[in-house]
Amino acid sequence: MTALADNEAASFPSHGPERRSIPKKLETLTQEIKSAYDNELTAIARRMGIDDTISNVRAESLRSKTIRELLDPQPDNPLLVTTPKPVLSSIKLHVIQSWNDLLDALIQHNVFLDYCHSMEEAFREIEETPPPEETTPEATMAASVVWFRHQWNLVRLLTHTVVNHFRDNCTECRFVTLLEVTLSYQKAVVEDQGDERVVYQWKPSNAVQRFWVRLSINIDPEMAPFDFRRKAYGVLVSLSWVPSSKGLLEACSIADSRRGELPPNTPEEARRILHMIPNRPLSRNDSVYQVLDRLKDETNVSVVVTASDYNKVAASGIGKTTVAALVASHPLIVRSFKVLWLNMDYRQQQHHQVMAMPHVPGPQKAKLDYETYVRYLDTLCDQLGCSPKDGNADNDENARFTRKRPVWPEAHSLKRLEEPAMRHRREEHLMRKAQRIMTKVVQSTGTNILLILDDVNEGEELEWFHFTEKQSLLATTRESIQNADFTVELDPWGEEESIELFLLEAQCPELDAMASSAEVKQLVARCHYHPIIVRTAARFFMLKKVTGGLVPALEEANREFSAGSGPVEESTLEGSGDGPALAPTVPEALRKLLDKVLSPIVRRTGQSSILFKLCLASMAAVFAERQPVPLTAVLLLWEQLLTMEPDAIEECGGDVTAGELRRRAWFIAEGLTHIGLLRFSEGGDGDAFVAIHHEMYVAYALELVKNMDFGDSTEGTFVQWHKAFVASYLTRKFEGNNCDSSHAYALRNLSQHMLYCKLYVQSVALLSNGRLYQERVAAFGREAATNQHVQDCIQLMLCVRSDPKIPREQRDEVATEHFQKVSALLTQNMDLSQESSALSLAKDLYAIGFGLAENGKYVQALDLYTQAHGLVPKSSSFAATLLYGLGSLNLILNDYGKAMKSLMASIASMRILGEDGESSSKPRNALFLAVSRLQGVALMAQCNYKMALTQLEECMELTLQDDDFECEVEYSMLAYHKGCLHQIMGETDMAAKELINCIKWKEKTGEVSRNLAAAHIALADVYAEMTKSLEARQQIDLALKTLERVDTEFPKLKYDDDEELDVEKLLLTAKLRTLRPDLEDDLTNYALIRKKLVESPVLLIDKSAYDLRFIALAHMASDEHEKAVSILEDALKIMSDRNESLERAQCLLSLGNSFVDQSENYEGDEKKAKTMFELAMQLFEIALNIQKAKLGDSNKVLETLDAIGNLHVHLGRHEKAISVYSDALALGKKIHFDAEKLAGILYFLGESSEAIGRLDQADAYYKECLVGLRSDRPSTDIDIARPLQRLGAMSLIKAKWEDAKQIYSEILAIREANLEDDAVLLAETRDVLGFIEIKRQKYDSAAEFLQGALDIRLQHEDNQRAIGDTHFQIGLTFRLRREYETAISCFERSLAILDGIASKDDQIMANVDMAMGNTYLNLGDLAQACKRSQQALVLRKSGLGPDHRRTANANRSLGMIKFMLQEELDDACFLLQEYVRITEFLKRQQAPTSADHHRKPNEYVAALIMLGDIQVSNGRHKLARKILATAREVCHARSDDKTISSAHQIPPALTQMVQKRLSDLAASSHDGKPSSLELDPNEVQVFQSIILSDD
Repeated sequence: MTALADNEAASFPSHGPERRSIPKKLETLTQEIKSAYDNELTAIARRMGIDDTISNVRAESLRSKTIRELLDPQPDNPLLVTTPKPVLSSIKLHVIQSWNDLLDALIQHNVFLDYCHSMEEAFREIEETPPPEETTPEATMAASVVWFRHQWNLVRLLTHTVVNHFRDNCTECRFVTLLEVTLSYQKAVVEDQGDERVVYQWKPSNAVQRFWVRLSINIDPEMAPFDFRRKAYGVLVSLSWVPSSKGLLEACSIADSRRGELPPNTPEEARRILHMIPNRPLSRNDSVYQVLDRLKDETNVSVVVTASDYNKVAASGIGKTTVAALVASHPLIVRSFKVLWLNMDYRQQQHHQVMAMPHVPGPQKAKLDYETYVRYLDTLCDQLGCSPKDGNADNDENARFTRKRPVWPEAHSLKRLEEPAMRHRREEHLMRKAQRIMTKVVQSTGTNILLILDDVNEGEELEWFHFTEKQSLLATTRESIQNADFTVELDPWGEEESIELFLLEAQCPELDAMASSAEVKQLVARCHYHPIIVRTAARFFMLKKVTGGLVPALEEANREFSAGSGPVEESTLEGSGDGPALAPTVPEALRKLLDKVLSPIVRRTGQSSILFKLCLASMAAVFAERQPVPLTAVLLLWEQLLTMEPDAIEECGGDVTAGELRRRAWFIAEGLTHIGLLRFSEGGDGDAFVAIHHEMYVAYALELVKNMDFGDSTEGTFVQWHKAFVASYLTRKFEGNNCDSSHAYALRNLSQHMLYCKLYVQSVALLSNGRLYQERVAAFGREAATNQHVQDCIQLMLCVRSDPKIPREQRDEVATEHFQKVSALLTQNMDLSQESSALSLAKDLYAIGFGLAENGKYVQALDLYTQAHGLVPKSSSFAATLLYGLGSLNLILNDYGKAMKSLMASIASMRILGEDGESSSKPRNALFLAVSRLQGVALMAQCNYKMALTQLEECMELTLQDDDFECEVEYSMLAYHKGCLHQIMGETDMAAKELINCIKWKEKTGEVSRNLAAAHIALADVYAEMTKSLEARQQIDLALKTLERVDTEFPKLKYDDDEELDVEKLLLTAKLRTLRPDLEDDLTNYALIRKKLVESPVLLIDKSAYDLRFIALAHMASDEHEKAVSILEDALKIMSDRNESLERAQCLLSLGNSFVDQSENYEGDEKKAKTMFELAMQLFEIALNIQKAKLGDSNKVLETLDAIGNLHVHLGRHEKAISVYSDALALGKKIHFDAEKLAGILYFLGESSEAIGRLDQADAYYKECLVGLRSDRPSTDIDIARPLQRLGAMSLIKAKWEDAKQIYSEILAIREANLEDDAVLLAETRDVLGFIEIKRQKYDSAAEFLQGALDIRLQHEDNQRAIGDTHFQIGLTFRLRREYETAISCFERSLAILDGIASKDDQIMANVDMAMGNTYLNLGDLAQACKRSQQALVLRKSGLGPDHRRTANANRSLGMIKFMLQEELDDACFLLQEYVRITEFLKRQQAPTSADHHRKPNEYVAALIMLGDIQVSNGRHKLARKILATAREVCHARSDDKTISSAHQIPPALTQMVQKRLSDLAASSHDGKPSSLELDPNEVQVFQSIILSDD
């Protein structure tokens, strides 16, 4: 019964505090309890002859009596007279009071009120049932006491159930069953009907039957109460929780008979645990039976025993292991099961290794490794009767063993230079293999197995130790485990259990007097009913009893402990952090109690002794992780401390002899044992071993180190005490060759003690000492001794490397010096002529080399590997392992040639031995796939990318042939390397596919490793290259989470004086920010990352160079090109010896792109800009050569050709650009390059061809580009408009108006489908269509297009020039529609808008003036026409220069207008001559295929005609004939050229005018007289049409 029920108890309603209103259903029961209570008090007072108030009688009757009152009653107090009747009345009164407590609970919680009638019936039994009649009054009294005690226990359990009604959904069933058990104690009636028969008044109620039917349990209506109670107990313990109760078992008519010897099949560990409890095992009967109910006779069940959340003081020490031991020893279990026991102590052992190196980070969570797992399996084999490890079951001496010990999978394949997470995964694979082997062993027993796992931490451990369906598991754990079938939670103890434990530990008889005394009740209450605290209090009392007697001792113990009692405090099971032990938090009550126990007064000084605390604390600090330890080792430590610690020296009285020291140390050990803090055990040779009894005592002892002033600091005290033990052992035992039981302990652990206190020089000397090694060999065997020696060496190296007090430059020397000495030590006395000895030595050297390599000492490891390889015969499979190690080390050391040679030799060795998987008789060597994969990595490192790809693909095919974990791990690694290789080769789609595949395989196998994080990082980089920022960020997030988890489970070694900087995480965080377009650029972290990458670059596969390039690209994106160039130069320096690296090519390309970007900063300095382009060109061409050599015909080569072509375009080298683009196009078609990207190359080819006047070629390229784009895109895709735009522009140049209309109409449709209605591009397209419609003389359509363009442009008032230009175009439309006044208004509106915003070089004003001049000419206002044309000519001369074609046209128009005015003919002649001169000049400058060469020559012929007429009017007939003859040649040449379109032919009217004038001049052979100029009206119209032609 728990203390909770006691705490819930309330006073009786008539005298206690005010109660809640009583529900109507409880009124009758309330009145009956009150009446019975008062009646019993009256009866007690009457029998005692007491004349006092009822309240005083009640208070005195219920008061707990002191031990003096119980053992020595006073005659003046009649209530203390111990006669039978008062005893019986007192018990009955307590039963009534317990019903009152139940009533309080029912009122408070308002539950189970439907059972009031049954409760009333049960309560009446107390009043109505007479005491049982026995043969003697004493027997009758005893039977009555037992009857009332059962009632009292049952009612208290009912109250406990009410208070905890919320705990599960079985509470009502528990309440009804307990109530029914209470009712079953109704008195039976004997009837005499010939034969006597017993008739029971009680019958099972409908309520209990209803609940039991749900549990598939039937109740016989005629069932005897005795049988029902036994069956009810089974029901109660089958429910989800059982309160801790001392009396339920007996109340259900079941006797606890387990008081004798343990069954012979009880496991030894269970015996040891139960023997630690004095006299008899104090059981949690109900919890034990609850476990038994779960196990029953079934198998394949897992049950977990843990502490419930109601243990407020501490969940440790409440009896979980004791319950497991009681179950293991129960007759029901040993009859049905073969019981096995395992102590899951690996967490403490791993913690011990970590704490031996306090400056070296260890895993925050212990891992069950393969070595430990196999050790556990060997323990199980021992318990199953397997033969010894080195024995033969067939030998006579091993005949007693029932089965042969299995051979576990070899672990040498685990020794790979890989991250701990990956090695742990491989260990798990081997553990699965070992588990399958163990399954066969368990199955061979042919019996049911119950395996008890003590101190389990995770549900995964249950899975590792589940072997067969004929096996069940029982585990104790500190925390609940989800995947167990059943969980049994241990509630806190109650008063009765605590008192029983107190009496047992105090070695006192279970007298009712002492058990019911107020002092004992107060003591256990102040211990919060916690078993460990109660046990300690009992030992404290026992010490007092020895010197003062029972009564004074109990009073004194209670009085002293009362000062240390306190409220119940929360407690956890996490370590205190002040020492090396994994111990729980110490409850305050236990701490105060132990402070009293361990501080006796020293008679000589009158002060509290510190010796017990000193010795206990030092034992916990030095030996807690290695318990039990030889007593001699502990005494050595204590004797040394008694001569070191000043307070101890003073207490001992100064100088004492060695014998006196030894005697004092023995007394202390005996005292701590008597107190119960230490326990002794006996070793195999009869040697004494000692351990601190419980982990809570260990935690207290470690607190002492912190709280007592033993040294400058807690850590310093630990170090000093370890030094004390080391010094004592070395001087008194090792050097003196004085071996005893502590010798084997020292052989295993002395080095660890020395490392803890940083005795590095002494550690080197000890490990290099041949005697230590030889003694280890003699004690443990060569293999175990060597492993121990190597592990000590590795731990020494880790400690030295992480100790900030050793100068950094000296750490490596100190850390590795001893390895050479130890390797030399191993070779001593070895007969290398024996193959087995040589092989053994090679394995030893390999183990040392592996330890060095794992800690970064690759050169030293390589030397040892090479030495070991020379000892191994080729016929040994270990040769392949060594060659694999050599290859791995050479890869790390960047000697790729040697690496490849070693790996190939390893493959050859495995093939010779048939371990390559080709033979069906031998399995494939576990290393075969790893070696094959590393070959691919070596080829990548050698820049043999294509061979590497082939190697990786072949290896991947091999892995898919076997359905094996090792193959799955290797496949994921291969997919990672293949993905990285595709990325290096520029095949981003393939890279993403392989990396996604890699991640899926790793997730399938449950892998959480740095390699998984690397896969996420590589995929993020690929997505970044593919401009998939969101996907890249997601992968970086996953990588960071993976790294966080890996660093938690497998922390990396760091120097203590290292900056807290994780470059990998910092770089990922920086990348993440760079990929966030919504954040401002923050490149501050990149400087530190760059420094670290340059200082310690990862050269394999150019990883650091790649990261530097990413940083450079981030700076380039922020326009910080100087930093980018500097970073890229750092990357190129890292790869200075790798001229053929594709990453080098990428860095060169990035550097070239930076120069291209920088050229934009030199727009006004063509020379500097050109220099930048030239530099970029050189870099691009070097990169192209690398890519061609390594990739051949590939996408990367094509992309680089494309970039080089762009550079040629920038440099104006269009011929070279066409040549490069043509090569790119041919390559793209050959390798079936992406159609869209090929379309881009075709577009650039078109642009370059157009730039040098090859319009037909340009036309063909643009059209082919369109075909490529339209093959994969919808017809309205926006990119299709780009080549269409160029085709349309060329159609305009060639005056192919119909083609132009069709093209620009398609462009308009595309843009309307993709752009907003007010997009500027739509306005521009409509502008062009308006111009085309003007040319097609579709003026209404032109006006519609132009008005649409104007409407859009008016919505973008920031571009006034475009608005003015559109007004001008609309004006042209009105002029051509002969709406001249409207046209003039449009022109004037255009000029008003453009005035002040058009620049000097902008010719739009001149265009408007020209158009206005033409319009005035239409109106017949030649003066205004001349004025506007004159203004246009001035603007064009100043803006375009005197020799521009547009200036020529202005000269032509103004000259013709003045010619028609017949005024200023000299000016007209000059203007027309300027036009002719410029036209002929431009014709000479242009290629025959150029656009201007094909412009209409009618203006040119008309100007010649007018010049001829002016010369005739001036009388210069000869010159006129020459001019007109030129005009006739032009007319004939145009008419004979069939390649010229009709649009470019000369109108017949002009040809006739030329012929007529030449005919008129034919008669005269010399110049004539000047004459007036007469104009033919028809000819004037022809001239006007020419003047009015569009400019």
